[in-house]
Amino acid sequence: MRSKILNIKSKKGVTEKGNSLANELNAVRTIVNFLLKLLKRRSLSEVALSSNFPNKLSERHSAMCDCRLKAGPRALIATIALLLLLSVATPQAVAREFSVGVFPPIIQIDAISPSIITSPIQIENLSEESASLSIQLRQFLPSAKSNGEIEFVNQPDATHKKMFGYTKIKEGSTVRNRIELAPKQKKNLTLQIDLPEGSVASDYYFSIVFISNDSSSEEKSQTVSVGAVAANVLLSVGEKDLPVGKIAEFSAPFFVTKGPVQFKTRIENQSPYFISTEGNVVIKNIFGQIIGNLELIPANILAKSTRLLTNDEGLPPTFDDPRIVWKEKFLLGLYTADLTVSLSEQGPILRDRITFLAVPIEIIVGVLIAVVIIIIVYRRVKKKIETS
Repeated sequence: MRSKILNIKSKKGVTEKGNSLANELNAVRTIVNFLLKLLKRRSLSEVALSSNFPNKLSERHSAMCDCRLKAGPRALIATIALLLLLSVATPQAVAREFSVGVFPPIIQIDAISPSIITSPIQIENLSEESASLSIQLRQFLPSAKSNGEIEFVNQPDATHKKMFGYTKIKEGSTVRNRIELAPKQKKNLTLQIDLPEGSVASDYYFSIVFISNDSSSEEKSQTVSVGAVAANVLLSVGEKDLPVGKIAEFSAPFFVTKGPVQFKTRIENQSPYFISTEGNVVIKNIFGQIIGNLELIPANILAKSTRLLTNDEGLPPTFDDPRIVWKEKFLLGLYTADLTVSLSEQGPILRDRITFLAVPIEIIVGVLIAVVIIIIVYRRVKKKIETS
C-alpha cells in the first residue's frame, strides 16, 4: 500500500486589522474630507463669479471654459486621494509554503497483547517557513479501486476508538498533540501503543496525520497554503495463521501487434488480517526460452480486500490503474506468461498462466508493400529490356 499524502490544500485570506492600520485609515479620511471641502468652496466661488456677468456672453463662456479647465485638477486630486485610500486599506498577501515530510510512510506492526509497542517516526520541515502542526489519528479503509489508495472514515468505529485511547505520539517522554518545526528542522517522535491484556484480536488501520496550523501576522494578511502529511499504520493484534487468498484476475490481450504488453493482476486477500505479497511474472517464447522476468513490487493487501499488482515499469503509466508492464517492443510468435505470487514468507504460493500471440502487422504490411513495389519495378525494367 503506498503512502497517502492528503490533498487538503486550500487558500484562505486572513485580514488582520491592527491599531496602526486604523490610524492610517482615519488620517486618509481626514485628508479626503479636507480636499472635498476645498473643491466645494472653489466651485461655489466660480458660480458666484459667473453670476456677476449674466448679460455678457463672452464672459459667461470664459467662466464655463475656466470651470471645465479646473475640473481636471479636481478629478486628479480625487483620484489620488482614492488611490491613497486603497493603497492603505488593501492588505498585503504573502504566500506561505507547506512542505513537510514524514518517515516511514508505512508502519507495519504485528503484536500480541499485553504489550507496549513503540515505533520511531521522523518528521522534517522542508520549507523556509516555520510550521505548526496538529496531530490527529484517522481510521481508513482500502479504496474500492484496488490501486493501493485509502479512504478516510468520518467517524472511527468502536474498536478503533478504543485503540486510539491506547495510542500516544511522544517527543522524548512528553506526549504531543501538536509540534512546532523551525525551517529545515527535523524532529524524532515515537509512536507508542500500550496494548492491554484482552485486546480484541483484529487488524487496525489508521493514519497519524500532521496538519498545518498556520498563525498569521497581526500586521498583515497572508494567503496560507494549508496541507497535511500522514504516516499509515497497519496494526495486527493476535496470532496469525497462514494467509488465505487467490488470484482473482491475471489477464493480457490475446493478440498484440507490438510491445509493451500490459498484464492485469488482481490478488484477493481472504484473511482477516493484512498480508504482504511478493512475486514475479516469467515470460517464455514458443521454444520455452525465458525472455522476460518481471519482478513485482511488494504490496500490502488489507484484510478482506483486493489489490492490483505492478512492477517498476508499470508505475508511471498505470499509477491509478496498476498494471504489470513488459517493455519489449518487437514481438513475434506465441508467448506464455507464468505468474507466481507468495502471500507471506511462509506461503502459500499462488500460480497462474496465460498465453498471447504477437504478430507485427505493421512491419509485415510494410514488407509486403516493399515486395510488391520491387516486383512491379522488376517487371517494368524487364519489359523495357525485352522490347529494346
